[in-house]
Amino acid sequence: MNDNEICNKYLNKNNLVRVYQNIEDNDFLLGYLIDNLNQYYIFKSIDEYGCLDSYVLYKKDNIAKIIQDNNYTSTFDFFINYQNSQNNFDYLHLEKIYKNIPKSNINSILNYCCEQKSIITLTTTTDDYVHTGKLININKKELLLTEQEYYKDFGITDELDKSPILIDDILTLDILNKENFLYEQYLKQK
Repeated sequence: MNDNEICNKYLNKNNLVRVYQNIEDNDFLLGYLIDNLNQYYIFKSIDEYGCLDSYVLYKKDNIAKIIQDNNYTSTFDFFINYQNSQNNFDYLHLEKIYKNIPKSNINSILNYCCEQKSIITLTTTTDDYVHTGKLININKKELLLTEQEYYKDFGITDELDKSPILIDDILTLDILNKENFLYEQYLKQK
């Protein structure tokens, strides 16, 4: 399926989909396609309980397949409707925050996150590592995260990579997610 077909079928259509990065892998994102940004899509992802989990940027050429209309998505359609009826779907009010983020391209998103001193999570083409930390610097080609405090607070003892990340290497970017939002609240009172 090409970009136009994907956008015509899923973009802002309220169609719950499963998005796979690798055909042979069972890991997928469950959510709604809500925006089309150059070489990226933005998905509104859903957690295992049918609640809003995150807003995540996915590199288009890294998407192996998109699946809709099966028993799994039908089950989650019910979960989501139920959570909405109980006013639990977006209990952290992430949608309100997301609406304020400029989304003309990936750089506008990253600049906003840097200005807000946001905690972000991303993956890249250069390693299998999930990078999470405060975005502290950005230019047109690369960004720098500080992951030290995050690692310390979560008791992670892995060795940190302190080198800049090329923006063109970003595969996925959690612009806003529940865990990072809650961690930011923790940092404010620390």
